[in-house]
Amino acid sequence: IEENNLENKYPEYKSLLKEYKEGILLFDLTNIKVWKKAIEDTVGLKEYFNFNQSLYTWPTRLDATIYKCEDLSTAKNVKPNIYKKNRGKITNEEILSEINNKNPLRLQIISKKFIKNEIDYLNDIEWKVGISKDIILEDGSYVLVNIHDILQPSNKKLSEIKGKVISDYQKELEDKWILSLRSKYNININKELLYTLIK
Repeated sequence: IEENNLENKYPEYKSLLKEYKEGILLFDLTNIKVWKKAIEDTVGLKEYFNFNQSLYTWPTRLDATIYKCEDLSTAKNVKPNIYKKNRGKITNEEILSEINNKNPLRLQIISKKFIKNEIDYLNDIEWKVGISKDIILEDGSYVLVNIHDILQPSNKKLSEIKGKVISDYQKELEDKWILSLRSKYNININKELLYTLIK
């Protein structure tokens, strides 16, 4: 009897139950209308991406391999190997194996496409194909950058930016859903009650 009358005896408890119930309903409905739909509606996602292609572009990028050397001595050993690598005589894996045979931290190699400001020292070198000038970092390590290509601004592929596109598509679906609700239902705000919540 006590359990069955909790909502009648305690208005705050009744209000809390209502809040939870409506919160769960809102979550489930938003999942159907927005979150799940954006992930499962592959046709809609692709159409959204194609329509908004201008929002998803690459700036000028540097296709390069960075060789971070522990010290000057390591850099002197690495540089001739970079020239060999460019002539197809050796691979980066072989360079790592040779240089790091005693100390695995003497050389680190990163190969990818970089954008401006992604790594500070890339802004200090001339962006042209070839091996850049040596870069000396504050910790005494040396960086050699082997630039393979300068990639001009281009459109991103959906596969490269899918997570961001899904997020943006969800935002659009949510905005359209809220707009349709606003046009369908009148919204009345009890300002007197609202202001009582401000303390």
